[in-house]
Amino acid sequence: MKSVKMTFSEIKTQMKERDILFSDIAEALNVTRSHVHTIANNKAKSSRVANAIALCLGKETSQVFGDTYTGCDIGRGQHRKSRQIEVIKAIRANSNIPTSQSFA
Repeated sequence: MKSVKMTFSEIKTQMKERDILFSDIAEALNVTRSHVHTIANNKAKSSRVANAIALCLGKETSQVFGDTYTGCDIGRGQHRKSRQIEVIKAIRANSNIPTSQSFA
């Protein structure tokens, strides 16, 4: 059975509700806003960008993109993305960077 994908319009609406822009994701991943837009619109594939979009929506990648990324190794990406956010927040707050769970 094929998983249900969110539409591009649903993704945009939920991101707007959370006050998150494609450009925010693009900056965090060092890609273009256009690239993030293309992935959100299901016109190309990138598990890294898809994972970031899903994280921004508070969902699993499969809840946003259906089975598009089934079988892709996104587990490491999810940990890495959450760690990246943790590091960025600490640096921007001029705080010590917390120890990573994977090294604790």
